[in-house]
Amino acid sequence: RLWLHHSGGSVAVKLNGEPMEYVGMGYEPSIPGGYALEEEFVWNGQGGLSSQVTLELSTGDSSSMTVYDFFVLFF
Repeated sequence: RLWLHHSGGSVAVKLNGEPMEYVGMGYEPSIPGGYALEEEFVWNGQGGLSSQVTLELSTGDSSSMTVYDFFVLFF
């Protein structure tokens, strides 16, 4: 699973070049104050000895975008 906190824009997440499935979202307190969007993604593919995470970021109609953090949990 991967969780990502950001404001503005949108994110597509890939693991080893394959899209991760979007699970859902919510709002969480952000580091600079206010709230950030928290999005959750899950990987349903094969595991391996190494992994590469790719974040495809788009500002869309927003004038800017901030990614605060993300974390991945392998199990």
